[in-house]
Amino acid sequence: MSSTEAIENLLLKTFPKEIPISYYLLYMLLATPVLALDVYLYLAVFHLNPMSSSVSFIVGTVIAVILMTVSYHKTAYAKWSKLDRSTEPPTKSSFKGKSSAYQSAVENRLRLMEKTAVSYSVMVNNAIFQAFIVVIGFYLLKDKVPDELNFVVAVTLSAVFVRLNSETAFKSVHS
Repeated sequence: MSSTEAIENLLLKTFPKEIPISYYLLYMLLATPVLALDVYLYLAVFHLNPMSSSVSFIVGTVIAVILMTVSYHKTAYAKWSKLDRSTEPPTKSSFKGKSSAYQSAVENRLRLMEKTAVSYSVMVNNAIFQAFIVVIGFYLLKDKVPDELNFVVAVTLSAVFVRLNSETAFKSVHS
C-alpha cells in the first residue's frame, strides 16, 4: 500500500459505531469508580450493613455499569461526529510533499478527537448520573422504599436517564 493510500484510509477512519471490546473494557473501568462512590455514599448515609446489602449493591452496580458503558460510547460517538464536522483535517499543501509529517498530523488529529470525545462523554454522563442519583435516591425515594431497594432503583433509574440522554445525542448526529 502506498503512502497516499494509507493517508486516504486514515482520513476515512471514523469512531466505531459499535462498541469494540477494548472500548467496552475501558468504559467499564471508567464507570466502576463512579459506582463505587455511590456504594460508599449509601453505606455512609443510610448506615447499611455491607454484608446484608451486598446482593443489592452487586445487582445495582452491574445494571448501572452495563447501561453506563453503552451510554459512554453513544455520547462519545456523537461528540466525535460533531468534532469531525466542525474541524478541518490538515491540508497536504501545508506539508509540501512530506507525506510522513502529513500522515502524522492526520493521526494526531484523529487521536485528539477520540480523546476529547471520550473525555467529554465520561464527564457529562457521570455528572448527569450523580445528579440523578442524589435527587432520586436521597430525596424522592428516601422514606418510600427500603434502603437496599433504594440503591438498586436509584442507580438503575439514574443509569436509564443517562442512557436516554446518550441515545438522544446519538440520534441527533444521524438526523
